[in-house]
Amino acid sequence: MWRRVLAASLVGAPLAGFAQENKTNAPVMLAPVVVTATRTEEPVGNTAASVTVLTQADFARQNLTTLADALETVPGLAVLRNGTPGQVTSVFSRGAKNSHTQLIVDGRRVPAMLAGGYDWSTLDLTGVERIEVLRSANSALYGGDAIGGVVNVRTFSGRGLAQ
Repeated sequence: MWRRVLAASLVGAPLAGFAQENKTNAPVMLAPVVVTATRTEEPVGNTAASVTVLTQADFARQNLTTLADALETVPGLAVLRNGTPGQVTSVFSRGAKNSHTQLIVDGRRVPAMLAGGYDWSTLDLTGVERIEVLRSANSALYGGDAIGGVVNVRTFSGRGLAQ
């Protein structure tokens, strides 16, 4: 009987010490990670490309409601609206055509319109966790539609913006 008690106390002893050690440690803040630039997780400071990450906190702080509104805050992008809100909106990355900025939602390419490019005004930020904007030629990883850059939208559900 005493062997079982001794064995149980020896097994639990290292775990108890480990739990006490973690309680005294301060939380560790990790550097923001970006996936769009290299298709692997990498800290933003280690990427060679120009990347901007917008989070839900940024949307709330700046009162942003659409993807076009969010992209207007990114340096190096030009967002042009054809008239009033709700009209066709184009995004130009570093002087490239609207059709040369690739839009990806939860890892899937969004099909372009018949004339090329996307209508950025119809995309709402409801359910969007973060937006990674890559402002440089990245056609080697994403194809010919990414000559100007890539806009990668990550949602909380992981099932796209329509869910």
